[in-house]
Amino acid sequence: MTTSNVIPTLDDLRERLRNYMLGFAQHESVRIASLIGPDWQRVALDEMRSRSARLTDVFDDELLAAIASGAINPSAEASVLKTKLEEAERDQAGEPFALAATAGVPPSIEAMRESIARLALKHFGFTTLEARNSDSLDFKDVAVWCAREALSEAFYEGVRRGNAAS
Repeated sequence: MTTSNVIPTLDDLRERLRNYMLGFAQHESVRIASLIGPDWQRVALDEMRSRSARLTDVFDDELLAAIASGAINPSAEASVLKTKLEEAERDQAGEPFALAATAGVPPSIEAMRESIARLALKHFGFTTLEARNSDSLDFKDVAVWCAREALSEAFYEGVRRGNAAS
C-alpha cells in the first residue's frame, strides 16, 4: 500500500512512523516505552513476509522498507515520542511552562502557543503545527470524540489561566 506517486523522504517516513506509534500507544508515554526495545529491522522484514494485526499492520510499504533496511529505527522514534509525551504530561500536571523568550510576543501568547502545540501532540499526534506541504503530515483523520476531548481540555485550560490571572 503506497500513499502517493511521490517518493517520501526519510523525514516524511519518520513522521509517519511517529504518528502510527502515537495512535498505537494512545498518546501515553508508558505505552510508547514498550515500543523502544524490539529489533524493528527484523520485525519489519518479518512483516513484509506476513502481515498480522499489530502496529506494523498499518505501516505502508515505503515505511516498512525503510525500517527493514535500517534507515529508520522505530525504537529511536519511540524514544523521541516518549520524551515529548512525558513533557506534555508534566505540563498537564500543572508544572509551569518553560517559555522561550520570543521578541515582540507577549508571554501569554507564547504560553497559548505552547499549550496548543502540547494539545496537538497529545490528542492528534502532530509533532509540529507548521505546514509541511505534505498530505500525510498536514492532515489527520480525527474521531469526533477525540476532537471534543481536545477542545474541552483547551477550553478548561483557558478558563484556569483566566481565573489564575484575575
